[in-house]
Amino acid sequence: MQEKNLTLGVPIGEALESVVGVRLLVEGLQRTKESMAIRVFVNAPEADAETPVEGNPNFVGTLYLYGHGQEEPVAEEHPERAAAQRLPYDQHLDLSEQLRLVGPGSQKLWVTFVAVDFQDRGLDPELIQFQRLSLVPGD
Repeated sequence: MQEKNLTLGVPIGEALESVVGVRLLVEGLQRTKESMAIRVFVNAPEADAETPVEGNPNFVGTLYLYGHGQEEPVAEEHPERAAAQRLPYDQHLDLSEQLRLVGPGSQKLWVTFVAVDFQDRGLDPELIQFQRLSLVPGD
């Protein structure tokens, strides 16, 4: 059976419990050849491509990956641009409201990533690659 999402636990930490705003920081997000949207949910490990986002308190937001496509022609003419297209990058989402819903005393927040194409069809969660996931104080 193919997995439908990627779910990870992120420690909340005592320091963040008193912070007004909190962001989920996804560091080193790997670029892919194909463009996709990554829907992010908290405490919803069953989330998949059919999970509603409108009015869903577990839905945090969407990260967008714009694919670099077939790079061979670009790589031949502009190798520096082809290399830049593959560089990982960071994205973040505001988790303030979801963290308030979790309540004080919670030790871990479960974050679920669901990859979809732009026709809302589920994609292989192995396409979602990043180096680090953390909670950081927001603005």
